[in-house]
Amino acid sequence: MTIHRAQLFQLRLSRAQASYMAKAAGTARFAYNWALEEWERQAAEWRDAGEVGAYPSAFALQKQFNAIKREQFPWTADVSGMVPEKAIFAVGVAFEGYRSGTARYPRFKSRTGKKSFVAATGRTGIRVEGQHVVLWRAGRLRLVAKVRWPEATPIGATISQRAGEWFVAITFEMDDKPVAAKPVLAAGVDLGIKCPLVVTAGDLTLRLGAGLSQRLNVERRKLRRANKRLHRRVKGSGRRWRAQQRAARIQQRMANIRADVQHKATSQISAMAARIGVETLGVRGMMRNGRMARAIADVGFYEIKRQLKYKADQVVEADRFYPSSKTCSSCGSIKTDLKLSDRTYRCECGFECDRDENAARNLEKMAANCAVSARGARSPARRRKLTLSSLAMKREAAKAAQ
Repeated sequence: MTIHRAQLFQLRLSRAQASYMAKAAGTARFAYNWALEEWERQAAEWRDAGEVGAYPSAFALQKQFNAIKREQFPWTADVSGMVPEKAIFAVGVAFEGYRSGTARYPRFKSRTGKKSFVAATGRTGIRVEGQHVVLWRAGRLRLVAKVRWPEATPIGATISQRAGEWFVAITFEMDDKPVAAKPVLAAGVDLGIKCPLVVTAGDLTLRLGAGLSQRLNVERRKLRRANKRLHRRVKGSGRRWRAQQRAARIQQRMANIRADVQHKATSQISAMAARIGVETLGVRGMMRNGRMARAIADVGFYEIKRQLKYKADQVVEADRFYPSSKTCSSCGSIKTDLKLSDRTYRCECGFECDRDENAARNLEKMAANCAVSARGARSPARRRKLTLSSLAMKREAAKAAQ
C-alpha cells in the first residue's frame, strides 16, 4: 500500500528563475480568469437556450484554450503548458465545490493577490537530486531544506509566493510503513490560553507552547511600527511597496511561529498514545469575547484538533457540554460552582490539582474507556463522540459493580 506525503521547501532562485516564476504565476492567473469568464458566458448561453446542449466543462475549455493560445496568447508559450492547463481545471474544481455547497462561488484572481501555479504532476517533468528539484521549463531549483524522504518518488509540485519569497510543495509517493507501538494507551489534551496545551498520559504531564504569546507579542510590536511606516508612504511609490513587503515578512514570521508550535506539539502528542482525548469547544462563541479573542486565535484550537485527527491513530472527541474542568479526576464528582478565575481545582474528597491538568486527566480517562472500532484504530470509520449522558451511565454502572 502506498501513501502520499508532501513537504514544503523555500527556494533559492537566480534572477532568471525568479522572473520565470513571476511569469508562470501571471499566466496561471490569466488562464484561470479567462476560463472563469468563458464558463460564465457559456453557462448563460446554455440557460438562454433552454438548457439544451452541453454544459461548460473544464476539459472543453482546456481544448478551446489550446486551439486559440498560439494566435491570441503567444506569450503563454514562454512557460510550461501544464501551468495554464491546471489553472483551467481549477475552475472546474471550484464550480464543483460551489454546486456541492462546500465552497463559495468562484471569483476572479487579482494581480495583487496570492501567486501560485502547478509546475508538475505525475512522475514526468519532476526530479529530485539531492537538495535540488528539476522541473520542466523551470530548470534546476535549489531547495533550502533537505528532503525528508530521499527514497520516495516525487509525483507533483506546486509553486507559490509568500511575503516575497518563492516556495515549492513537492508531493512524494512512498510505501506505507507499519505503525510503531505507542508507549501508553490513552492521552488527554486540554486546550487553553495561558498554556496552550496541557497533556496527560499516565503519570506524565506536559505543558506545550507556553511561550507562544510572548513570541507573538514581540512580532506584533514590530508589525505595529511597520504598519505606521507603511501608511506614511505615498500610494504607488516604490517606498510603499518595500514597506508592504516588510510588513508581509513580519506577518509571515508570525504565521510560521504558530505553525511551528502547533506541528511540534501535535507530533509529540500523537507519538505518545494510541488514543487522544480532546474536548469540543465552541470557538465561534468564544471569539465573541473581545478580551480573549486574540489569545484564542493565536493558539488555533481548531487547527490543533485538525492536525491531531490526521496524525494520531484515533481521536476521541468529548461532547461540547462534557464538564471536563468541573469533574474531579479522582472521585468523579462534578463541581458546579467552579469559576473561570479558579485556576486550582479543589474537591471535597481532598483532591487538589491544577485546573487544566484535571481537565486533561478527565479527557484521558474518557479516551481510555472508549471502545476501539472493530475495523482497527486507524480505521477511516467515523470517530465516536462520547456524550455526557453516556459517561454518566458508565459511572453508575461502575458504582453498581462496586
